[in-house]
Amino acid sequence: EVDLVEEIARLYGFPGIPTHVPRAGIATRAPDASQELVERIRSILTSQGMTEVISYSFMSPAEIKVLGLDKNDPRTQMVNVQNPLNDDQSVMRTSIIPSLMETVARNQSRRNMDLGLFEIGTVFYAREAGELPLEEQRIAGLYTGARYPESWSWPSEQVDLFDLKGALQGLLQTLGICGWKALLKTA
Repeated sequence: EVDLVEEIARLYGFPGIPTHVPRAGIATRAPDASQELVERIRSILTSQGMTEVISYSFMSPAEIKVLGLDKNDPRTQMVNVQNPLNDDQSVMRTSIIPSLMETVARNQSRRNMDLGLFEIGTVFYAREAGELPLEEQRIAGLYTGARYPESWSWPSEQVDLFDLKGALQGLLQTLGICGWKALLKTA
């Protein structure tokens, strides 16, 4: 059939065949509320001087053991990858903390000590056999190193828990979330 059409086109003459650019409409969907919230959180934290980290959703089972969790903790119930590329990526992550800590270690080994990092990502929890894993969005952040860049006008101070607490307060306040003050007073 294709050969017949080609032969007719050749005999008729290719310049005589009208050409048209195909028309296709591009439809975009409005982002849902959870996507807008993630974008707001990302914007708020980067405006506070933090840097976003994006890491793989795979991890080693040993990375969760480092956290010292109870054996009944849901984060110890990992989803195995059927055909992992290596043992370091053999399960789906159940926490963002190990990947953030790995990023800090990699940066500090390169003498980059002053960090303010956060990650917004999905974690995966195993369910019953045959069921898809439960997927949930999480956010984690950390500070390490000097509070301010080295300068004659600022004393050399290291970040502490209160820097992270201030970032969290700024985030919650900007998002308009109520009832967080009592929770942070106990932290």
